[in-house]
Amino acid sequence: MRYTVLLHRYSTGVYEAVAPAAPSCKGQGANRSEALKQLRMML
Repeated sequence: MRYTVLLHRYSTGVYEAVAPAAPSCKGQGANRSEALKQLRMML
């Protein structure tokens, strides 16, 4: 299944990936790849 993913970089340097279709699923990491990997594990 495909999801639209929103990526946000906080001023602290942490990245957050969120799938709006599954708002309770979030991934965080030190870079984009890490945040997306964490999100994939949640979906």
